[in-house]
Amino acid sequence: MKNNFSNTTVKSLFTTILPTLAALALLTGCGDSQPTASADHDDDHMHAPPHGGTPVQLGDEVYHLELVADTTEGKMLAYVYDGHFHDPVLVPETNFVLQARLNAAMESLSFTRVPNPANGQLPTASALFSARADWLKTNPPFEGTLPLIMLGGRSFTNVVFPYPKGTLHAH
Repeated sequence: MKNNFSNTTVKSLFTTILPTLAALALLTGCGDSQPTASADHDDDHMHAPPHGGTPVQLGDEVYHLELVADTTEGKMLAYVYDGHFHDPVLVPETNFVLQARLNAAMESLSFTRVPNPANGQLPTASALFSARADWLKTNPPFEGTLPLIMLGGRSFTNVVFPYPKGTLHAH
């Protein structure tokens, strides 16, 4: 049986069709209906914090924190997520400190692991931390610094971010 395609025809198909398919794949993305923030650098879109809070990137997007203020209670929750903001990440650490520069004043937030609401016990690992401070009731913008935060056995030092904007970015 004789092949009707010449080498030139095959080369033409590869040089025309493959770039077109690649361009279509880039244009369609992952199909998310909302803006999101990626962490693995192999796609050019963003995954947003699930609770609409302030995103804080840790390391080369190894983890993200999502800071959510409750101005009525004067508290802030910190959720630990993977680099995509897809999944919460349970970590064994029990606390961390956030330093906030409000104009000329310095304030501190001491985050601790949130106890299990069913029994009041601290879980062995958690993705949720909480801090309280009266100054949070006014929800002021501030420059935040995490001097040292340990998550999943990894340490991140001097993480600086603007609140409430955060450090979310596209690639």
